[in-house]
Amino acid sequence: IRYGVTDYLLKPVSRETADKTLARIKKDLDELRGENSESVFDNAAFNEMIHYINEHYREKLQLGELSKRFNLNRTYCSELFKKNMGISFVEYLTKLRMKAAADMIAKGISVQEIAQKMDYDYTHFNKVFKKYYNLTPRQYKQKCEDEDAQ
Repeated sequence: IRYGVTDYLLKPVSRETADKTLARIKKDLDELRGENSESVFDNAAFNEMIHYINEHYREKLQLGELSKRFNLNRTYCSELFKKNMGISFVEYLTKLRMKAAADMIAKGISVQEIAQKMDYDYTHFNKVFKKYYNLTPRQYKQKCEDEDAQ
């Protein structure tokens, strides 16, 4: 107490408990310094959300639901995407899905199966893929086969 202890944590410490404690400490320190900056918890929550998206990009994901899940304001979360990732949530999710789809096409997996795995309607998947790569999935597959033949 003489040394200004803010809290103590008993092992094992959950990530959520550690994040909340660190956020409270940072807030206290910022107030002492007269600063008003973004909290550690928000960054940690956003980073955790990005990790979740990277692991679950094949599932149906919506920013509103993710924001709630990771205790972030939806608008603020959208701003964090632009600031930290340089693109919107939808663009980030599409990028992950299209890179994975391209890898699967190169491995010979059918476009129908890929669309299903990525939670896309077949026709919509073809349109999104073409917009992203400027090639249809069939043209992309042919390109990969031509490159492998060389």
